[in-house]
Amino acid sequence: MVSNRLKADARVHMKQNPGTSYQHALRAVTGGPPQDWGRSGRELIDGIIGQDEVKERLRWVLSVEAMDAERRRRGLIGSAVIRKQHFIITGEHGTGKSYVARVLARLLQSAGGGEADSVVVVGRHDLVGTSLGGTERKTAAVFDKARGGVLIVEDGHDLVQHPGRFGREALCALAELARNDRTSSAQGGPVVVLVGYSHPLRQFVEHQVLAGIFELHIEVATPSAKDLWTFLGRCAEGRGFTVDADVEAPFVALVEKLQKQFGLAGSALDRLGNLWFVTGLVDRASGLPANRLAGVEDLSSLTDEELFRLTVDDVVAAARMVMSSAGLMV
Repeated sequence: MVSNRLKADARVHMKQNPGTSYQHALRAVTGGPPQDWGRSGRELIDGIIGQDEVKERLRWVLSVEAMDAERRRRGLIGSAVIRKQHFIITGEHGTGKSYVARVLARLLQSAGGGEADSVVVVGRHDLVGTSLGGTERKTAAVFDKARGGVLIVEDGHDLVQHPGRFGREALCALAELARNDRTSSAQGGPVVVLVGYSHPLRQFVEHQVLAGIFELHIEVATPSAKDLWTFLGRCAEGRGFTVDADVEAPFVALVEKLQKQFGLAGSALDRLGNLWFVTGLVDRASGLPANRLAGVEDLSSLTDEELFRLTVDDVVAAARMVMSSAGLMV
């Protein structure tokens, strides 16, 4: 369900960052449109579709950081309320956890006076070693690299669920580094943001080794059918298309059916990846108007609305393609 364009961007990212896995590179290039990052913190928060509780939490972070920045501007000692606390961001597949983590990092960096490039994003391969002691060394190196900024650990659930004990050792080592930094007089350690699936990650974080480290929890809710409809319009707009208004009713009905189909991996929509499902759908649908317009000899005679629009037939056909590729039919 990932477009060829995003796959190509991920491969470029891997070349620019040797040792980066494909999945990690894919998440890095889909964290959000680059043009988003020039917007203010409040604009970034308001731009998140739905997720009222998430936005409320992010506004609190922005306010706390702004107050701390104002204390420094006035020559007072900063309170550093958040600088020695760490976050866990959880949610189901394709709910926008990674994007929320990046928005959070931007809020911390912009309000705290840091630079955008002091956000370090890592995955399992960056933390886990292959020999005794290797995991602790790699984790410590990543922690030191992120000092003064924000360290985002993607797919934290993979560190818990993956065969072997080294993943869990990486989390424990990270927690120990964060704990030591908190008790230190220095304040150079990174804010750690652990991102992953809700159940396995929260269950492990509640372990006594990690207790009290990841205190600030943000749960990213599964998008509603209406939220996904809004996201569909935004995706289409980003690719230069508009979506016919009469697409909404059948699209919402389809999403609601997928939400009610449950299996071992959750709902059918979770299996399709929620936001990823919509992204893949728009990518497929974007190529379908060409079939409809194949008989038009002079495309220049058509308006933008006639050329670059997605109809009910386009969206339904694209949805079937995406579902079929995942072995699903509704």
